[in-house]
Amino acid sequence: MATHVLRRRAATTPAVPEPLPIGQEEQQIFNCPVCSRPLATGTRRCSGCQTRLIRGVPALKASLFIATGLVVGLIVGGGAVAGYSALSPRVATLPPAAAVVPSAAPGAGGGGTSGAVPSARGSGGASGSGGSGSGAVPAISAIAGSSLQQAGDINVKLVEGSLALRAALDASTFDTEDTAIILRSIASNAQFGADLAPKIGTWQPGTELSTDLAAFYETVRETARTGLGSSLANSQGYRRAATDMIRTLRGLNALQSSAKELAATVSIALPALPTTAP
Repeated sequence: MATHVLRRRAATTPAVPEPLPIGQEEQQIFNCPVCSRPLATGTRRCSGCQTRLIRGVPALKASLFIATGLVVGLIVGGGAVAGYSALSPRVATLPPAAAVVPSAAPGAGGGGTSGAVPSARGSGGASGSGGSGSGAVPAISAIAGSSLQQAGDINVKLVEGSLALRAALDASTFDTEDTAIILRSIASNAQFGADLAPKIGTWQPGTELSTDLAAFYETVRETARTGLGSSLANSQGYRRAATDMIRTLRGLNALQSSAKELAATVSIALPALPTTAP
């Protein structure tokens, strides 16, 4: 009798809900599609509404997606095989393609395209008799140029986050949850910028800027982590975190100016930063 009573009590004991993942960065959480509760990435069951999840999608809906994809794949695959079978006799009778003979014209070069963006300060005859001039800037690779452009966009988003924090501090009622969301977004953007910075350094003139950006983005991430470590009930802690982040992000003005000057040497235009609060 006692054993049955203990088992019944154990079966009816309510499960302890998981804590909200407030201190994690935006890239590591998602909202439950049913009850909108913040959950950590990889969670298989919502601790609020108990919905089973598969990669953030309700299990039932995910099963329907898989079944639909399987049916569509079979139909498309079958049609492709049928079409290939119908056309294969005609394909077999086509004459072989003519070989492509490389041009022997002067200046054609044997290396093809280099995938690099030419320098804005060309290396033509105006620089002297022997090729590139002494003030020419080395051509920037496609990946370094793209990373430089994306870093400029990331810096704009970071300043927008700073303005959002300023608005949160100036609001009549300070909302710690909204402040935590802004800090997580800033940390996520800083992480993306930290991944871009080393790619800028693959271009020799961008080495110094690459180092400065990497150090700055890491400082932003650490500032956000420190602030997100506070409990949501700690209003003073989140006020302090917002103030510290605003102070840290002021350093972006000088970095963006340096980035714009460097990008202009290879004809890349970076956006201006939004107007910041004093």
